Amino acid sequence: MDKALLEGLLKLYEQLQALIKTSDKLVEELFEKMEDAQRIYTVPGFGKFFSVLVATEIDSIRRFESAAKLHSYAGVIPSIHSSGLRTYQGKMTREGNRWLSWAAVEAVWPAIRHDRGLELFYLKYASRKKANAAKVAPARRLLTIIHTILKEGRNYVPFHKSA
Repeated sequence: MDKALLEGLLKLYEQLQALIKTSDKLVEELFEKMEDAQRIYTVPGFGKFFSVLVATEIDSIRRFESAAKLHSYAGVIPSIHSSGLRTYQGKMTREGNRWLSWAAVEAVWPAIRHDRGLELFYLKYASRKKANAAKVAPARRLLTIIHTILKEGRNYVPFHKSA
């Protein structure tokens, strides 16, 4: 019985590996065809998969007049609560393109390891907030960078850490 179960799991594993290989091939083909994805790839934290995902979700950068509109579309803006003369900023709105916000937030860790400016920006927020909450501001910064490079039609030049 254990042998039959193990053989079934091995077949499933092989099928999943084949699907992953097919998926990776598709991402590679899309990456080669998409100029925006190739530009996004130059931003720290964005590999080929995230580059294709972000380029696909943005579609055309002309849709967004400003980086703030891209932030809003992605849903990486704080919720705002007002009462009387006080205004409070809360957590991310979670209203927006979940794939775009997911990619931007997930790209923060590798980005801050490879870009000193982004690392300092993250540390500024991390000193006041928990690590995961502090990732939202650099995610917005990454989307601002992406907005700028796509609008200007150029690649990103990171500020590298010194050894």
